[in-house]
Amino acid sequence: IGLADMYSDMISNGTYSERIEQNRAVRDIIDSGQKAFPARVVKAFLNQISFFPLSSYVKLNDRSVGRVANTHPGFPLKPTVEIIYDSLGSKLQKPRIVDLSQQILLYVTGSIDEKDIA
Repeated sequence: IGLADMYSDMISNGTYSERIEQNRAVRDIIDSGQKAFPARVVKAFLNQISFFPLSSYVKLNDRSVGRVANTHPGFPLKPTVEIIYDSLGSKLQKPRIVDLSQQILLYVTGSIDEKDIA
């Protein structure tokens, strides 16, 4: 419960901190969570949430850009992504859906702020 409270506080205007983005909160939990909580608790928590929230924008290792369409418990770094820009930065006329949990060579390299797209 303590870890969930900490996460909730981080992503909202909580008691102890200013709001931060969900992916940064997860990163902070990974970086410091094992000092504050047992590793098994951190792992169980991370398996229940996604590093990339629904509808957030991400860049893939092939330089394409997509919007997170679905998440997968157990695969927090491998969401299903709706690819909207190809690797050359051209907007796709018809977005394509890619389930990264089923892809070996394709993965998210980072989050992108919506205002920085296109």
